Amino acid sequence: MSSPYKDETPGSLPGIGQQAVGRGLSRRQKFRRKHVGPPVPSPVPSPAAAKPGTGATPGVTMAPRGLTVMQFMEARAVELNSLLHSAQQTHGPRHTLQSLPRHMRRRAVSHNPKRLPRRLRDVGTRKMLQNLQPGQQLEKSRRPRKFYRRRAANRQESFNQRQNHVSWLHTHVWHAKRFHMVNSWGYRLPDHPCDKSVRAAYRAMCHHCLIQDISYYGCIELTGSQGNILRLLQHFTPQDTGGFGSLSSSEGRVEGTATLYRRDCYPHCALGPVTYMFRALTENSQDHSTASSRQLWLWTHPAITQDVLQELQQMSHTGVCVQSIGHELVRFRLTGQLAAATLEAALNLPPLQNETVQPGQVLSLTVVDPRLNMPSKRTKVTPLTAAADPVELECDAVLWDADKRKMLQTPPGQNNRSGEEDTDVAGDDGSVAGDNRRVPILLVHQQGRTAQWGVTPASALGMGWDVILPAGWAMVFWLGLQYRGARAGGLREMRRLQLETGQLVFPDDFPDTEAYRTLHQEQAARRREQHDRYPPGKRPNFAKLGTAAPFHCPWDRLVEGWAQLAGTPSTGQPRGTQLAGTPSPGQPRGLCVARDRRIRQQLSQLCRHADQQLGRHADRPELVPVLSHLVAVRLRMVSRGTPVAMAMICAPSEEDVAGGVASSPVEPAHPEGMISDDCDVVRHCSRLTLGYVTAGANSLAAGQGSGVGLCVVQGLLSALQVQQQGQAVVLVRNPNSAQYRFAHVTVL
Repeated sequence: MSSPYKDETPGSLPGIGQQAVGRGLSRRQKFRRKHVGPPVPSPVPSPAAAKPGTGATPGVTMAPRGLTVMQFMEARAVELNSLLHSAQQTHGPRHTLQSLPRHMRRRAVSHNPKRLPRRLRDVGTRKMLQNLQPGQQLEKSRRPRKFYRRRAANRQESFNQRQNHVSWLHTHVWHAKRFHMVNSWGYRLPDHPCDKSVRAAYRAMCHHCLIQDISYYGCIELTGSQGNILRLLQHFTPQDTGGFGSLSSSEGRVEGTATLYRRDCYPHCALGPVTYMFRALTENSQDHSTASSRQLWLWTHPAITQDVLQELQQMSHTGVCVQSIGHELVRFRLTGQLAAATLEAALNLPPLQNETVQPGQVLSLTVVDPRLNMPSKRTKVTPLTAAADPVELECDAVLWDADKRKMLQTPPGQNNRSGEEDTDVAGDDGSVAGDNRRVPILLVHQQGRTAQWGVTPASALGMGWDVILPAGWAMVFWLGLQYRGARAGGLREMRRLQLETGQLVFPDDFPDTEAYRTLHQEQAARRREQHDRYPPGKRPNFAKLGTAAPFHCPWDRLVEGWAQLAGTPSTGQPRGTQLAGTPSPGQPRGLCVARDRRIRQQLSQLCRHADQQLGRHADRPELVPVLSHLVAVRLRMVSRGTPVAMAMICAPSEEDVAGGVASSPVEPAHPEGMISDDCDVVRHCSRLTLGYVTAGANSLAAGQGSGVGLCVVQGLLSALQVQQQGQAVVLVRNPNSAQYRFAHVTVL
């Protein structure tokens, strides 16, 4: 049966075909069909348009079979020129911001050209000015920070105003950026660097070069005949030891050391240690003892500079002119094996032979400006591989002349006294290249200390040179030495060096001086305040530990206790102990330290050979007058333990010595209660107290705990009587511990 419809295709059915076709379309096709409409069919060429015999489709234009290149380029010359110009124009009219890498671009650059790199700020500012509309101005920058608003226009004037209470060193600004600063003795001094530098400073002082600015030491000049100067100084020094009268020091060849006392008060009322140097004699001076005019420089610690100056000026009627010139000179101390090499490289000097120079030798030289041969970056000198032939250095005494010294206070190219910004460094010698001025300096050799306790690295500790120069050239020479690899140190590094070498630190190790008493009171108040900050459960119970003086060293009570103990047996006294006599009634009472070289040598010999000299100290009449004196000792722990400040030095009993150093005794617990300030510090514990430790730490040179302290001579001799053989030993107990530790003792 035939269908009634002629065309049965889906599209021919009304409504049915369209739905069927619509189901097969994609979403985009449906959207275009709904909104755009059906596609327009392409025109179909009529059969009459085709030419017979050509084979081409009617209505379609065929492309030519050949192309002429020249004609094609001539027709499109304008387009090619535009393309070539665009390719050659790398930057073009681009914004300054677009010349930066993408990671450096910031949106704020469009209105703040200061956010551009420094090299592009000028270009960016000009671009912004060109794009401004008529009457439009650039946006003003924000208000500067408070730090920049408060900064004085004249920094030098501001620095001078800030030195009303404390004085600054000439290298203060350099140190303030890199060091922890403290106020001490009227100065603002660098204490220690901000980085961890304890071991680095030790390596520098042993194997490289450690530099310290010790310009805070005062310099007092004495002018007059040599006889008048020596007669004046005899009132302040021991008369039996010669004092300042040694031949080498009086000729100006070496720098000497001495300890000053108040006028005619030896051995009491000590002022402190000083170093001195005479001006070198000229060839015209045949007899130095009859020289009409000599100059002597006294270098004093700032804690005693004013006291020494006042004592000397009170006797200025002796024909000696006394004045302070410390503000005109600066002094740098270079320590280490490469100290000489650093000076040679920085100052362009001939080789300085450390093995041939005399200990404490003084050289007066004239050197060129260190900025002339300063490297472009910081370098480290290398030690000399072979010993060079010694060269005779040309000596010059220009620095001793006051008029010439004042003319050298302002070096060329430096306007700022305390700043390092205005000093030309890193090879920039434009300001001094045409200047032929030379700088007079003094070089003072520091011998250092030999090896102690049999430790080899300690033999080089303390060896170096001191540089004395005009005050205005401080930063020039300081930066010149820094660029040659010298490492800077402060007060902590100086104390560490003196502890490693076994030297006494002033005023910490001089209890018979007024400077020590002032410092001791401040330290005791600080320790007590720090102790009281902790609750009772978190701080040591000194009463239970038996520590009579945890915050200070009661030297007066210690000496009085041993004076009362003389000839009186005590329960805590070691058996077999028999103390020698007591001070005579006519002898002046007071705290004093035995500094006579002969006394110290005898005590040192007793400590080294305790078994050979057992019981012979009573036969030495020269030791009787100093039994109530203190003597400085050095301690080295036998095995474990590290002494600290305020630690007690005690005498071991016969049982302790018989048990050997392996047996470390322990202090029994004391009953709870308050410790009175007038208790007997000698017999307060189970062992007799001989003295106290003033400084202690773990020695990097010896690899063990070591310290420096003072003991009563009478107590030290009593402790030596129970020694068996070998080097003398004592017991050391820290104030916050009940454990005793054995330590070897040596008299300094």
